[in-house]
Amino acid sequence: MKIQSQFNKSQCLIIVVFLIFSFLFSGCIQEDPISVHTGVGSITGRVFPKEDTVIVSARQGTALIASTTVDTSGGFKINELRTGVYSVDVEANGYGKYTENDVTVYEGATTAIGDIWLKPFPEQISDSNPRNGQMDYPVEGIITFKFAQAMDRRSVEAAFNINPLIKGHIQWNAEETEMSFIPEPQLVPSTSYQVILSTSAKTKSNENLAFNYVISFSTTPLKIVRTNPLNGTVGVSTQSGLLFNFNSVVDKNSLKNGLLINPSILGDLNWVDNKTVIFTPGSFFAPETDYSVRLEMSIQDIFGKRLTVPFIFYFRTETARVIYNFPQNGANYVERGTAISFAFNAEMNQQTVQQAFQIAPATAGTFQWESYSKVRFVPTERLHPQTFYQIMINSNCQTLTGQGLGEQFSFSFTTSP
Repeated sequence: MKIQSQFNKSQCLIIVVFLIFSFLFSGCIQEDPISVHTGVGSITGRVFPKEDTVIVSARQGTALIASTTVDTSGGFKINELRTGVYSVDVEANGYGKYTENDVTVYEGATTAIGDIWLKPFPEQISDSNPRNGQMDYPVEGIITFKFAQAMDRRSVEAAFNINPLIKGHIQWNAEETEMSFIPEPQLVPSTSYQVILSTSAKTKSNENLAFNYVISFSTTPLKIVRTNPLNGTVGVSTQSGLLFNFNSVVDKNSLKNGLLINPSILGDLNWVDNKTVIFTPGSFFAPETDYSVRLEMSIQDIFGKRLTVPFIFYFRTETARVIYNFPQNGANYVERGTAISFAFNAEMNQQTVQQAFQIAPATAGTFQWESYSKVRFVPTERLHPQTFYQIMINSNCQTLTGQGLGEQFSFSFTTSP
């Protein structure tokens, strides 16, 4: 019985040691070193050919987040990246810049983008724009080659080819080391292009390119670049127009049919240029009103490219107010036969305006409306000489859409002897 008791104690000791060892050992094992940090992951890949000068960068927009070099096999890994979408740039001396877009990093995971093959520059080319593989290149952009030495213009221009074909003209710098192709009127939105500079291009010293130089890129879709007012603007003038600026030459009929304003208001489209248009309302925008403006996906440019998503923005108009009065406030020597005029920034309910009008000293007269926003009070008799008059329009008057004045309006003047 004594021997059995000692055996049981030995068994317990072994089990305890085993459990402690298992716990410590399991704490040392991780599938990925980054998994202990929440909200981060990594990007990995390989670059060919293997060059010591390779730099791999992860960016979000224009912001550089992290960068690294490659190992002896051309492999790279960028750790500790927060979850999100990145573009990965790969650069090396003597090679064109490579960009991989829309690389998603997941928490605790490694995103592999595979093998990347850099395209070397022919020794006569030092740089080019756009870069090979670039996406969302501006349609207003130009195509540029920079050369390491002066080039023979005729041979370079003959060696230049862009597909799909597009009209344009070529410009050179004075040193003949930079050539630019300027598309006319622009590059086509949402289009994949391939630019080739063939081996027939040669230098002034009669040296040809060793191989065809090829750039592939794609352009941005049709989009609205700018509006006025901006989305969310408060206090927009009721007499304001709406400006839309596109990145491409817009088909006018499609814009006319695809522009929706709520609350609805009639107006005209006046073109500033072939990419910029102003909607001019036929009447005032209603004061103190929230408006939404929607441009439908049916809107297209002259190349038949449409908006990829509806474009919507909002604004709120200013309060109703008096924007003009005559005589001016504080005027002296006002002619006694003068009519008193004022104008509003909205179409007004005429009866409420006439009821809100006050003049002191009390003066009989009639109201003459030029429009729903402009009115004159014409005294029945000439105003008194050398008299101080005060005019007031209280805030009880209303617009045709039911809004009152933001505040009471008053002004004063003194008549002539």
